[in-house]
Amino acid sequence: MTSAMKATKATRRWWRVAVATSMVGVVTTGCGLPDGGATRVDDESVPYRLLEPADPPPATPSTGGSQRPSGTLVFWVEADDGLVPTEAAPTCDEPVDAQVSGLLDLLSAGPTDEERSAGWSSAWVPPANLSYEGVEGSTAVVAVDATTRTPADRLPVAIGQVTLSVTTAADVSEVRFTDGDGRPIAVPLPGGAFTEDPVRPTDYLRLVEGARSSPGGERWAGCP
Repeated sequence: MTSAMKATKATRRWWRVAVATSMVGVVTTGCGLPDGGATRVDDESVPYRLLEPADPPPATPSTGGSQRPSGTLVFWVEADDGLVPTEAAPTCDEPVDAQVSGLLDLLSAGPTDEERSAGWSSAWVPPANLSYEGVEGSTAVVAVDATTRTPADRLPVAIGQVTLSVTTAADVSEVRFTDGDGRPIAVPLPGGAFTEDPVRPTDYLRLVEGARSSPGGERWAGCP
């Protein structure tokens, strides 16, 4: 068996364990991963406290004019597990491959010291190994390497970080996750479902700080 094949098997094995762990107490089939599509679970069994009703946070006061960013964004995690966008280095003038690769590099490395001092963190344990596999139409394909680790209860937030960040690149509207060998892996949605289909920013908008008070979400449009 080649080293590449071993790495792929390790990736899928780790992902199965992580997903199964995140669904402790939930009755599912197989090893905790769906055979395909999305699998719904009982709301009372959903972890991460993501279904609990909460008062919406106060709306951010407007300073007038358009606040839509003109470049790519990377999403970090605040203390209350809300995701917050911040301007990223890749510019809209760069090729889309460079934009997505640059965003994944930032997420793999984790927040800078300055960003951490501002109270931001990441659900991915750095150094993560998230690699760009290409774009299929408007779908960016992201591979999760076997060396990448994130706690099971942080998976929805981690996948949300990647999805929301990568879709600020030009012409990218959704993300498909693979094991590095082209095979899709199931990723969690905030509501408790898992899917092997491509995911969109609207799937994770509820995780964004202030999104419930500003449900449009278009202010984080990123590159056109």
